[in-house]
Amino acid sequence: MDSRLITIFAMVAVIVLCFYSVGTGSLSVFVLMIVFFAGVFAIERSDLIAAGAIALYFSFLAPWFLPAALTISNALMGLYALITFGGILMGRVIPSGGRAANWLAYLYMAVLVFLMAMRGSGFRILGGDTWGGTYYLTQFAAVGFFLTIGANSLVPAAWRKLIFVMMMFSAVRPLADSLFFLTDGAISQQYMLVKAEVGGLQLGMLSLGNTDLTNDVFRLHSASQLGILIILAAMYGRARARLSTFVTLVLWGVGFVLCGIAGYRANMIQLVLLPVFYVLVGRQPVRLARLVGVGVACGIIYVLLLAVTPHLPGPVQRMVSILPGTEVSRAADISGRSTVEWRLRLWRQAAEGIPEHFWIGKGLVFKRAEYETLRLITNVAPDNYDYQIWSREYHNGPLALMLDLGFPGALISTLLMLALIREGVQCLKREWHDESLRCFYHVFLAYLVSAIIMFWLSFGDVRSMMGFLFIGAVLRGLWYANLRAAAEAPPVAAEPETKALPPGSGSWTGYPLPRPSWRERAPRPALEPR
Repeated sequence: MDSRLITIFAMVAVIVLCFYSVGTGSLSVFVLMIVFFAGVFAIERSDLIAAGAIALYFSFLAPWFLPAALTISNALMGLYALITFGGILMGRVIPSGGRAANWLAYLYMAVLVFLMAMRGSGFRILGGDTWGGTYYLTQFAAVGFFLTIGANSLVPAAWRKLIFVMMMFSAVRPLADSLFFLTDGAISQQYMLVKAEVGGLQLGMLSLGNTDLTNDVFRLHSASQLGILIILAAMYGRARARLSTFVTLVLWGVGFVLCGIAGYRANMIQLVLLPVFYVLVGRQPVRLARLVGVGVACGIIYVLLLAVTPHLPGPVQRMVSILPGTEVSRAADISGRSTVEWRLRLWRQAAEGIPEHFWIGKGLVFKRAEYETLRLITNVAPDNYDYQIWSREYHNGPLALMLDLGFPGALISTLLMLALIREGVQCLKREWHDESLRCFYHVFLAYLVSAIIMFWLSFGDVRSMMGFLFIGAVLRGLWYANLRAAAEAPPVAAEPETKALPPGSGSWTGYPLPRPSWRERAPRPALEPR
């Protein structure tokens, strides 16, 4: 249909709706018009929706009007996936990425649908005795975003800005938590816009209130992700030779301090894995000298930590207490060792449910009766084993996959993680038109590999799959932006054949040398990686 006819039709429809709204005295029609035009804008500029989903992912912005466990980023990812899938149904062709990862993503979604059918969907509006269906929505949104990111048309310059905007927004949650703790919980209105980690806030208030009683140290849990992203930014700047050695070390120090404030000992392991996997997944063959250099650097840092650990703050001491030979305070030592014992007991109790849920997992939703029972129990602390198992917080990635998804779901999830790594390494080793995008890709691929390793070694749950798929989508977006930049770049003219020219001829005389025709130019690269 002609665009002019569409415009005329829309104007007539708006005029009719306005008269109808005034005549009936109802404002709902105006609201529907706003929603309609917002939907039209979303369809036309779906690239901005994808950019918003990426920029806000680590901010955990979740206004009060959104369902629980759903953030703005999750909603934007789901909206973008729906719009793009609609375009596919209408015949639009988009790059689809690697076949293995795509098929496994579809199978993973099928497992979730099967669990919804067997264990309940968790949507209260549909009735039933299960709640928590938004967890399924976030998983579907992540899978759809991963599968449809190829439709994003952001140029390389926009991607470079977008990555840094994402890193800046990751400071929103730590700032919200800091305001809460600095005011002893008096100011909590910020959590009407930011998703709160209730368990971390409770432990923080207990530590601030009576450290001697709890044998714990105060920790700002949400600072962990911000510290990791700052270190990734330092790695990118160094790879691009845009940062000096001094600035790079300063950024690494800031990231280390933020990870230390969080107090997670697993962060100490990940800080070692990041540079190691950065070297291992590089484009060039792994060189022993580079690995030795990383090992020497880690050794020097280890020796320095042995000397300065007694003088570090409590949460930082707790993080480095995983290193052998470090001298930490009594509170940091008890805090670290007690969580190890607590996790072992939790794992043993949770593992007893594997035979019952071996083929069909527990799913991601919970029964209303169980929730009401726990509400009647006073003083339900976050370290209660029954509460942790009920809330699916096993603090163990493989155990979570087996219990919540069953063996088939755990197998598909594992294969999907491997497929993400395989696809990432293959794309990194191809030719890149934009070097800055390649450096971003390299850094985030190392982050993905280290996060998956930590999922198997230390901590994780089924919701961690959403994070892996998100990073996989970012990697795909960077790769497709690079391919589009290569396809849109003007072709390089081939050098003419050298022939004996008569005296006085040549380009300097005002007669240009012959240029190759368009048939002789190299074909543009395809948008889909093989």
